Amino acid sequence: MIYHCNELRGNVRVGMYVGSQEETPVRMMSEQGVITDHETLLNNLPDILMANYKMLDYLLVSPKDAIL
Repeated sequence: MIYHCNELRGNVRVGMYVGSQEETPVRMMSEQGVITDHETLLNNLPDILMANYKMLDYLLVSPKDAIL
């Protein structure tokens, strides 16, 4: 949806933070998907972060990920 909207594409970044690690994490948003690389999310926070309830709980107690 964001990719197809001229006002949002390039201005809004979306990341997904879930427990499983992909074999090849995505570092940039595209028409096919959102950012899934953990280091990229930590170094350049997305505007929208999607996560499941377990990962939100983990983020609240993990000092390493406290900046998210």
